[in-house]
Amino acid sequence: MTGPYAYTRNPLYFGSAILALAAAIAAHSWISAVILCGYFALFYSIVMRREEAELRQHHGTAFDEYARSVPLFFPRPTPAKLSFAGAGSFSFAQYKKNHEYQAAIGFALLLAVLLLIWWLRLR
Repeated sequence: MTGPYAYTRNPLYFGSAILALAAAIAAHSWISAVILCGYFALFYSIVMRREEAELRQHHGTAFDEYARSVPLFFPRPTPAKLSFAGAGSFSFAQYKKNHEYQAAIGFALLLAVLLLIWWLRLR
């Protein structure tokens, strides 16, 4: 509920969407753009709603209040001021538990593909 989570409930997915859009633009292909953006919109919307239901079940009314103050995907212009939000800190254990490193791996693979496409076009 602090840091980037005071702006959007899904900052990692929002960042991934920006990367997917950038990859679609960098590929210079409408087909790639449609596939990437369509895949993202379909699967990540399902994942976000599933995670939202799990959080609501686990945290109850506290999550409902948080959800009313912080948008699901597109960030607020200013951080939400939540009375029940404690001081947040980074937790490497939580990072590993949530498999958030997968986003970094996905970005690295995407970057490798884009570099390969760029290299092939130079030849």
